[in-house]
Amino acid sequence: MYNRKYDKILIQLKQDTLGYSLNERPASGSCSLEIKNNMGTLRIYIKDLKKSKIFNYKLYGICVKKSTSEGIPICDITPDKTGFFEYRCDFSPDNFMQFNKKIEDINVFSVICENNTETSQILSPLCGYTDMKINWKSKFKPIEENDIIDINEYKEILENKENTISVAEKICCDNNKEYEEDILPELFSAKTSETFSNLTKKFREEMNLLESFGIFTKEDINRIMNGDSNTTAKNHKELTDFTTNPQCNVNNSKDIDLLFVDNKKVSLHNSDMDWIICDLNEAYLLPQLNISCIKNVFVEYSYKKYSHIIIGKNKNNYYIGIPDLYEETSLEQAKSIGFNDFIKKNNDGTNWGYWVTAV
Repeated sequence: MYNRKYDKILIQLKQDTLGYSLNERPASGSCSLEIKNNMGTLRIYIKDLKKSKIFNYKLYGICVKKSTSEGIPICDITPDKTGFFEYRCDFSPDNFMQFNKKIEDINVFSVICENNTETSQILSPLCGYTDMKINWKSKFKPIEENDIIDINEYKEILENKENTISVAEKICCDNNKEYEEDILPELFSAKTSETFSNLTKKFREEMNLLESFGIFTKEDINRIMNGDSNTTAKNHKELTDFTTNPQCNVNNSKDIDLLFVDNKKVSLHNSDMDWIICDLNEAYLLPQLNISCIKNVFVEYSYKKYSHIIIGKNKNNYYIGIPDLYEETSLEQAKSIGFNDFIKKNNDGTNWGYWVTAV
């Protein structure tokens, strides 16, 4: 591992394949890697390398692994009449020569006869190793520039993707904020002096907005606005049965008792009642339930958002709890439909809890 603050290594390039020396002396050279403040410099010095009219020399940095030997092209080697050649370039230690390889991945530096890289025999006049000598020729293959994606392109793709996600998140947050800060307060601040027709018109407009935000479906809106006559009659009959038919109350009491056996328990801070997590429809089992208590925007919105309510009981009454984060702006809205108390879930400094009403 090279130190990105400062590091330097000198690699001796020695004769590998015979027959490429200018004189009787073997060709030789050196390759130095120097890193300063996360920027690298590569320097190449070669001497006594015979200039050829048949083929070109190319310097490769080679990444050798268990099953691969990938050659990163660095530069063409063009020795002068005396066999001398020098070269210098800068590189990123984490993206060597823009091929998405770290400098630590490079095991070998080799001068290769360019027109022989695809043959079974690799001709390498000079070769040097960063550590020990290893077999790199048997599986050697140059990396083509088209085989990689430019690091700047990759960063641009990631940046565009992150920007797209951020914009989508902002739109969702803005829509939710507009709903909670503007629409809900208006829904619950309608003056009693307004005529019923104006209220209905305003309410339908707000419902259409909620539909556009994806909070309610069209079926939900129609059910809230118009109701199903059969369902309404059925609910009215059930409500009448709760209050006038003792036998019906007994049967529902058994169902409620089963709820408190089967459903998941939940404990609330500073509450000694038994509480269970329920589906909104299970609230209809409660005796003497005022349906308007749960058939309203405040409860519907909370249930859509948190997918549950809670039901509690003590010796005298049953209670319904609606999940929410406590805010002063929600207090008036909750009280307008009978949810006068707010009980925190935990004593952990957060405002998470439930608006509670007796039924």
